[in-house]
Amino acid sequence: MKPGFSILYIFIFLSALLFSCGSDEPKPTDGNGRGDIVFYFDNTVGNELLALNNTNYKNASGESFRVSALSYYVSNFKLLRRDGSQYVIPQDSSYFLVNAADKESYEVRLENVPVGDYSGVTFMLGVDSARTVAAASKRTGVLDTGAGKAGAAMYSDANEGYTFLKLEGTSAAAPAANGNKFAYQIKGFGGLTTKTANNIKTISVPFTGTTATVTTSKSPEAHLLINILKIFDGITKVSIAGLPQATTPELTAPLANNYTTMFSLDHIHPTSSAH
Repeated sequence: MKPGFSILYIFIFLSALLFSCGSDEPKPTDGNGRGDIVFYFDNTVGNELLALNNTNYKNASGESFRVSALSYYVSNFKLLRRDGSQYVIPQDSSYFLVNAADKESYEVRLENVPVGDYSGVTFMLGVDSARTVAAASKRTGVLDTGAGKAGAAMYSDANEGYTFLKLEGTSAAAPAANGNKFAYQIKGFGGLTTKTANNIKTISVPFTGTTATVTTSKSPEAHLLINILKIFDGITKVSIAGLPQATTPELTAPLANNYTTMFSLDHIHPTSSAH
């Protein structure tokens, strides 16, 4: 082999090797591994699981009512560690719509979470203002307001934004002229062009007396109870007779203040399996 050819061959080999290393450079990884954690939202009325349309319930004012629709957004999740630190779920992966008519929506899976012991969770009930006014390309999935999409029925307009929680039903306490229907559509992020009430609330649920342990092979499942009676009986007592319809940010402000106490932990499964 001629010396010149040998040098050229070595040069080509080394160049190819360097290019290969550069293009296949491994991505940084978490030394402790990653896993998932699941939150299961059990909608209740007091101590009973919510049943749509065919069950009578009674609120703090003694009014009998039935629920025909319940849906709400949960977003911007943060997991609290036992050492006091927290892990923030990437925002693009942190928007979910729970619909009482769709049991599959009850399960919220947070993926790629650092392994470890978690002692609580915080999340937003609703949709933050920045995402609400973002371009449509940033409002996908459950935030998509296109025709027939999940967000279409939960969106008012650019100024009022998304409905954070919708509760609808019938009650003899509601006006007969309107078919005894009541409707609460809690919304309001402060407004885009005209100022509105800001009804965005952050919910904190401590895992008192227990922890959720995330491993690379096991995904714990935390069951949260969502007691809708708290909407009527919290900071402000609300009756259906006194407020049968509330669909603007200002009218729904008392309801939003009430529902901050609506969420609590029931139990945690070591792995996501049984409900």
